[in-house]
Amino acid sequence: MKALLIGCGQGGSKLTEAIMKMQCATFGKDIQGKPIKKQFDAVVINTTPQDLGDVDQNLIDAKRQLLIGTGFVQTSGHGAGGNPSLGTLAANHDALRIAAKIEEILLEINRNSEMNDVDAIFIISALGGGSGSGMGPVIAQILKDYYFEDQYPVIGIVTLPAKQEGRIPTYNGFISLQSWLKESNFDGIITISLGGKFLFNMDDSLRYYSKFNKAVAKAIYILFGGDSTGSRSSNVDVNDILSTIKEGGGLCTLGHFSTNISGINGKGTKEEEVLLTYHDSSDEVRGWKDQKLLKSLIQACNKNNLFLPVDFRSARSALLVFKDSESFEITRQAAQQSANWLEECIEGNVRHSDISYKHFKLIADNSIVESLYDDHEIDPSTDIELSRNESIEIALLLSGLRDVHIVQEMKKVAEEVRRFSNPPRGERLLAETLGIPIGEKINHTMLLPCSDLRDNVAAQTQSKAIREALNEFIEDHSRMDPILNKEHLKKNIRVTDVRPIPSEITCGKTSSIRTKINCFEIDIRLDNTHDNTHYIRTYGLHIKSFETNKEENNNRITWDIPEYLFKKPGWNNKEQQIIDDVTAVIDQKSEFITGIGRYPYCNGLIRNHVYRIRTIKRSKEKGACNLAYLIWISAQPHPVIIEFEIIEKIQNAGKWDEVEPLFNVLFEKEDEIPSSEKIIKILNHLGFQKAIKSKKNSYEELVNSKKPFNCEDIEFSSEGTKESKSFLQERGVENEE
Repeated sequence: MKALLIGCGQGGSKLTEAIMKMQCATFGKDIQGKPIKKQFDAVVINTTPQDLGDVDQNLIDAKRQLLIGTGFVQTSGHGAGGNPSLGTLAANHDALRIAAKIEEILLEINRNSEMNDVDAIFIISALGGGSGSGMGPVIAQILKDYYFEDQYPVIGIVTLPAKQEGRIPTYNGFISLQSWLKESNFDGIITISLGGKFLFNMDDSLRYYSKFNKAVAKAIYILFGGDSTGSRSSNVDVNDILSTIKEGGGLCTLGHFSTNISGINGKGTKEEEVLLTYHDSSDEVRGWKDQKLLKSLIQACNKNNLFLPVDFRSARSALLVFKDSESFEITRQAAQQSANWLEECIEGNVRHSDISYKHFKLIADNSIVESLYDDHEIDPSTDIELSRNESIEIALLLSGLRDVHIVQEMKKVAEEVRRFSNPPRGERLLAETLGIPIGEKINHTMLLPCSDLRDNVAAQTQSKAIREALNEFIEDHSRMDPILNKEHLKKNIRVTDVRPIPSEITCGKTSSIRTKINCFEIDIRLDNTHDNTHYIRTYGLHIKSFETNKEENNNRITWDIPEYLFKKPGWNNKEQQIIDDVTAVIDQKSEFITGIGRYPYCNGLIRNHVYRIRTIKRSKEKGACNLAYLIWISAQPHPVIIEFEIIEKIQNAGKWDEVEPLFNVLFEKEDEIPSSEKIIKILNHLGFQKAIKSKKNSYEELVNSKKPFNCEDIEFSSEGTKESKSFLQERGVENEE
């Protein structure tokens, strides 16, 4: 597979340089001293000349380097300053220059007899800074919309910042990752993590980044099959990569494992040794080649060998590439068996390819080429066996990854950074500093006269907006849920965020001519201490102020009635999904949702799979209303919603061991999410079918199913198995045994 690499920003340029360095070490240079290019060509783009100057001219010459943003007032050749928005604006400003440079390099590739053309274009960037993370989606749009349409697939390779780099890079990484993922101009995005114990060293940053870039370059080079040819080689092409990415969707990542296996029986010349990221001192598996290869694949799927710390079993699709060695030839049967094992683990499609060392050339030991040797290379001797074809290489592409913990942690940090980027002002600042409730009347006799006389319209306007929103929230919630009194509301509500609308409408103008409007978006949260539920609402309002009136030498601002632009719930994505599910099964004309919270007694609390929803149902009698709770349980293919009384009945039934299997299913004690059918059938046969809330033609068929129910459908724990089965059998549940 042949590709054009576009390195964006400093991080993307360095990774691109590492790939080109490995290619140069493998194929050498021509008679003119230029690197021979058989698989990759490259262009690097940046907003600062200093970063471009750090790129090795022997690998990526000045013709393949582009400085953008010099004519843009907010960058002017000085960089994006860690702001991805400036990187985006600079790329948009020089879009035509970027397109012309890419077209120029593609024409040169067409004249290269070794390459002739490329199969795909890779946009490479580190997402912790500003230049590369901001310009990447713009370049993808240029490639797709203006010039090449669908001629060249566009694949992104992005590096997430390490936790040790700080909060701002983490914030940049999260917002940039969202932008890259939602950008429809990418055919796929491969995500790798800069952090992780498998590559972390206490050395200086240059050594750390050098090792990381070289490790990624190895994985990419092997995954794409290098320059392998011949009858035994089944090479990876761009369609294999695109199909793997599209079938899985979501996040994708790479994995690489290198080991030395020789001989069919017993050990080889040395113990099995991992050359990249993992060391296993255990004995080599004795037996057939397929068993040895399978063991190596299992180690390759270890988190320590993946470039994103995830569970490989969460992937939906995978691409697997094997390369054998002089002492260990990989048979098609062994490769197929290993691919079948991976397919069973991920429950998705696995494509695989095997490459013969006879037709594969890769020199990873840069020290043998004097002009390529880098003082920051870490232990180049570890690459000798790979360069001599003495090691087995396994490269892995996983797609459709779920539950990526590192991204969830980045989201938390990003939310904190976003909140503190909008500091409080006026009464909100005073309330947070002194620890008094927001909205409480302030004793102005305790303030200096200047605080009362100053003409700080901005601070007073924001304080006015907060007071109006708090009062409106109390009135709205009281009408919806009259059971809670206003005193309880006032003690337990808080303002979680205040944002100007729009936060900035400069359109690239300087700060001196920004347009000021008194519109705010205010998030208010009620934490109901009675049942541990919460209710969030967002208010958008416009505060109108008039000229100050001078009365008795005191300045006063006259306010008009605020204009509410919108009122909407402020649920997060998970909570909104739950609210939508519950709304579909209640009477929306007479029943209202007034709170949501995690169910406090479930084993799956941390996994967020069981929630309690507070509802208020108004009766036909004037002013009468009833409080009720529903339980939402995550299941596949759709969640199950039951009345809260069923939980109380089961808890008060006694003999906990008898109902433990049911609670294991409901509260996600097992690793796998249960099926909706299993939960509903269990409840049905326990006599709680009336407590199940369902949409018509949705759960009804499952609840009324006549299919016999077997106790073996439930995975009972070792304790209380007999008692649990008898508990179900007493209620009419059949057991074939």
